[in-house]
Amino acid sequence: MNYIEQINWFWLLDAEHSFNGNETRLYFFLLKQSNSLYWKNPLANADGHTASMVGISVNTLKTCRNRIQQAGLIKFRSGGKGGVRDKTEYEIMKPGIRKRSDGYQKLTPDPIPSPAPSPIPSLQKTDDNYKHKQEEEENKKGGGACAPTLPISSEEQMATLEQRRKRFWRRVQPFAAEYGPEVVNSFFNHWAEPNRTGTLMRWELQQTWHTQSRLETWRRKEAKFDKQQANDQEPSIDDYLRERKKQEERTLALLKKYRS
Repeated sequence: MNYIEQINWFWLLDAEHSFNGNETRLYFFLLKQSNSLYWKNPLANADGHTASMVGISVNTLKTCRNRIQQAGLIKFRSGGKGGVRDKTEYEIMKPGIRKRSDGYQKLTPDPIPSPAPSPIPSLQKTDDNYKHKQEEEENKKGGGACAPTLPISSEEQMATLEQRRKRFWRRVQPFAAEYGPEVVNSFFNHWAEPNRTGTLMRWELQQTWHTQSRLETWRRKEAKFDKQQANDQEPSIDDYLRERKKQEERTLALLKKYRS
């Protein structure tokens, strides 16, 4: 027996029979008592006890149970001579089909079949293949955003520090056309610096990384520093050409090293 089905059936019949408060209380008292006895059905109660629990007289009880029996909610059989202590056996009827003047009415709808759950596509990806593909797409675009650096993939953990430095340079080098070789060179030297244990570069210790955004910030800071330095001391043209030549030589040497 199902509590929800019994309650829905009661209100379905109530729409036709308009049960009063006493009849409603009697039915739900019997339903609750059956449920508390692990759906014992039928169950027996003394008329005096039932009337007292519902809050009505014994005569009113007899009228109410006749009404809800005629509606098809219960069946009962009186015991003894109908005294206060005489027990009456009540059977709570399950929802079903009852006859109407215009044919048969099914009181409980057919259960709606549960659709088979659609299989959830696997969201798991191979970390190494995914990171390698992402790195190739970034190189085609000329850098761009890269995945969070920690934890690094198993492939990068196996690679030596020097191999990862070359990969980092290949990621940074395409921006030389936009930001200039000097900016890219100093940017690379700073972020490729290894930690004390020589296992990770400085950029690999960052929680997030976007190459172009970092370069843009780096260029602004260098421009600000150069301006302050120029205000402190104005270099001669010879000093400027000499320093520029050194920078170009260092950049060419670095390019030659990592192209080999």
